[in-house]
Amino acid sequence: MATGAESPRGRALHGADTTARVAGALGRPDLAAELRAVRERLLDPAFTVLVIGEFKQGKSSLVNALLGAAVCPVDDDIATAVPTVIRWSETWFAAVFLDPDTASPDPAGAATADAIRVEVPLDRVNAYVTDLGRQATAAPEADDSPPPARVRSVEIGVPSPLLQGGLVLVDTPGVGGLGSAHSAVTVGALPMADAVLFVSDASQEYSGPELDFLDAARRLCPNVIGALTKVDFYPEWRTIAELNQAHLATRAAAAGPGALYPPFPVLALSSELRRLAVEVGDGQLNAESGFTVLEALLRDTVVGDGERLVLSGVRTVVERVVGELDAQYGDERDALADPELQARRTAELSAARDRAKALLAGSSRWEITLADGVSDLNRDAVHDLDTRFRAFYPESDAAVDAIDPADAREEYEHWLYRRAAEHLAANDAMVRARVEDLAGRVAAHFAEDGGASGAGLDLAGVGSRPPMATVDVGSIGGAVQRVGEMRDGAPTPDDKLGKGLAAMRGSYGGLMMVGVLGRLVGMAFINPVSLALGGLLTVRTVKELRKQSLNQRRHTTKVDGQRYIGELALAARKDNVDRLERIRRQLRDRYQLRAREFTQSLEAAYARAAEDGKRGAAERTERLADLDAELARLAKLRRVVTADFDAALTVAGA
Repeated sequence: MATGAESPRGRALHGADTTARVAGALGRPDLAAELRAVRERLLDPAFTVLVIGEFKQGKSSLVNALLGAAVCPVDDDIATAVPTVIRWSETWFAAVFLDPDTASPDPAGAATADAIRVEVPLDRVNAYVTDLGRQATAAPEADDSPPPARVRSVEIGVPSPLLQGGLVLVDTPGVGGLGSAHSAVTVGALPMADAVLFVSDASQEYSGPELDFLDAARRLCPNVIGALTKVDFYPEWRTIAELNQAHLATRAAAAGPGALYPPFPVLALSSELRRLAVEVGDGQLNAESGFTVLEALLRDTVVGDGERLVLSGVRTVVERVVGELDAQYGDERDALADPELQARRTAELSAARDRAKALLAGSSRWEITLADGVSDLNRDAVHDLDTRFRAFYPESDAAVDAIDPADAREEYEHWLYRRAAEHLAANDAMVRARVEDLAGRVAAHFAEDGGASGAGLDLAGVGSRPPMATVDVGSIGGAVQRVGEMRDGAPTPDDKLGKGLAAMRGSYGGLMMVGVLGRLVGMAFINPVSLALGGLLTVRTVKELRKQSLNQRRHTTKVDGQRYIGELALAARKDNVDRLERIRRQLRDRYQLRAREFTQSLEAAYARAAEDGKRGAAERTERLADLDAELARLAKLRRVVTADFDAALTVAGA
């Protein structure tokens, strides 16, 4: 991330810091606090790109080729098992985040809100990122094997120019395909991502699960970029690209004109050509690899547009602070020059001070709105989730009734994970929209009841991740991670020998009965009639046994599916309750802090106004000169801030 003095963020930081120092010096700690929050956003950009695709589609190779370094493990026999977060750093580093419920106490680990961070050597990353690496290092003879803890994610710092602007790449697991439980976790992360890089190789056209995932991605994430990899290995890649576009057009048409289905670019890429181009420094070969276009999209569309949005949002806050300071001193000057206006201003400040104090009362309208809104949303979110999962149970049972689990259990599991992800994503979208509405109502009530300048929070559009949003909505994707996958209870195929013996036993009684009756009428014990009837009974018995076995397999699979749905619903319900309580506390604490700072500022302004009312003619003249000087300095500050942000936006938009 570039924050040098001449970089866009460096310019913006200069403008924000200068304004914050002036606000503090002029007795407005509340405005200075707003600018400190703005500064944190400037220092911590996060333009997250999820790299997603089916198993063995070349995701890790693409990330390595994009960065020009061997960051993610690549091998035909291994697979990425946990998300790998790759961000910019001045020096290389690697760290793993362990599940606190499975990790042993480690003094070297740093605890975060929900995971334990442990630094690891770069050459040991494979032992945590891949399934094969973890299996190899977990052998008893390996003294340096990873701790017996579940790894949630891996973070790698890379000094890559591409990442310096704030771009963060997340190489997601592809094990089990997009229908696996990993897919549900990824769908939960989509609303918080700035872009999705969807990877599929040129060996075949988009599959059903891939198209289903793209449906969810385009609904939940603002930017989707398609990557058609391995085009140097498959001469017919152009045909595959055309088929993919046809599938996307068909899906868009089926979604209807009212559906949000934005088109997205699909780039033909060769990681091998890119690797060779970097090794030999061949620009033409680099262009042929397709990665120059991908770099431009990430740099201009994801980071560039995001950067401009961040800088514009910061500029709005800084200019508002300067305007508020200017109005404060301008109002005081006007009042000091007019005794009648001075009296009115003192009375207005007294009333405003009382209203600001009322904002801190537990019975204030904004706080009641917040408490009631979160309570209502909590009930509605749980009800929405319960309604969805209540319908999910019979839907799952019907899916099992349509298959033989002995042959299609894996396909059923993939379908189950995908449908679970869709239900969670729909519930998440509802919660985000409601949080956005609630935050807006709380802000309006706070301003109407005394906090005329608002709470210093840009809460509009929380669900679409605006650059200045300060509400951490979170997601319920972690529920899928905790529940994991269905129990390994795949039914075995029919035992043909056992069923044959059972059928023979079942037909033996009928054969004996017909033989005895034949003897009574003078026929042989074994006769054609008894043999034919025995054969019919055998066939019937075999069919009944097959049906019983199929029903048993379906029953077992239904129970496993219902157990998974129940555990997932319980975990998601808890996540919803927890995150809504976290949102309530965030908003409550920030508005209370803003109310306290606003009250202190009004107290100081009222004291100055009361003091101005007691001034004599000479003192008034002296104070007017001081105010004129302050207004001149604020005018200069406005020019400096305008120049800083004009320069920042010019560079960011270049």
